[in-house]
Amino acid sequence: MRHRVRAAGERIVNRHRTETVCVVAHSRPIAMLMVNLLDAPTPSLYRVQVDNAALSELDYYDDGPAVIRQFNVTSHLR
Repeated sequence: MRHRVRAAGERIVNRHRTETVCVVAHSRPIAMLMVNLLDAPTPSLYRVQVDNAALSELDYYDDGPAVIRQFNVTSHLR
């Protein structure tokens, strides 16, 4: 899964460089995306909680690493 999520993330970023994109997925691919962005070991996947309908926001930059702006936000569900 790690390689599939990394490849999908790279495709999305490369195809939509100047755009805002909404990606909808199950919790484990979202958690794996975060693990990949942090360069964390694969077993870290099981230490990342992603709630149903949670929102996360990432920024990608051509000249630097991606930035996690928000993660697992559920305040809109109240």
